[in-house]
Amino acid sequence: MEKYLVRHYMKTNQGENIMKICDAHVHLGESGPWQPYENPTIYVDELIRLFDKYEVEQAIVFPNPNVGDKYPEMNNYIAEKRQKISETPCRLWTS
Repeated sequence: MEKYLVRHYMKTNQGENIMKICDAHVHLGESGPWQPYENPTIYVDELIRLFDKYEVEQAIVFPNPNVGDKYPEMNNYIAEKRQKISETPCRLWTS
């Protein structure tokens, strides 16, 4: 999953970010492979690690469609994880 994330932002003369990055569409949960060698499965803890690495401020997250009839369970998982993140502003937004 990490190789799909690319850092694009502007910097001030002091090296500070002047543009915030918000990923507007992230699927979480188990995913079937897109190709035989690619599986974009990702969960909240890994997503937050990637946020930190690539300086992503926030994301709008959805359960992966491949979870099928477990969609309500994934919504609950996302909501519970979001409540445990004590950052302000919160980095995860749900639909």
